[in-house]
Amino acid sequence: MACCEGARDYALLLVLLRLGVRASEACAIRRSSIRHTKGRWVVTLKVKGGRERTLPLPNDVKAAIDAYVAIDASRRALVHSGGADAPLFQPHVNYRTLVFDRPLSTRMVGYIVGRWADFAGIGKLSPHDLRRTAITRALDQGLS
Repeated sequence: MACCEGARDYALLLVLLRLGVRASEACAIRRSSIRHTKGRWVVTLKVKGGRERTLPLPNDVKAAIDAYVAIDASRRALVHSGGADAPLFQPHVNYRTLVFDRPLSTRMVGYIVGRWADFAGIGKLSPHDLRRTAITRALDQGLS
């Protein structure tokens, strides 16, 4: 499971950092939210206020998601948590309810970001710090 967790965490961190989405928006991504249209990959998100927003999916993020889904396929089949409408980022352990077809909680996303920041020696880091970084990079490149 550790390999699967690492792939999930890597894909999640890339989604947060490269797309600049909120933790709740990343948790709400379904496998069916990602599609190929007009020659590029896009992800459709439910954003604050209940609206839908479509963002282009960078190649490195798409590759990380594909790798995670491929590694996680056997676990999803075993616990019956797969399918197009399944949440993309799922908990791998749930001893309390044994229900795995649920999205990660925003609290768990915060824990994952903090754990990897500590591992990298960055210090205290939150998912919103990654959002701020993505927005600053976009502004530096002249984007809105």
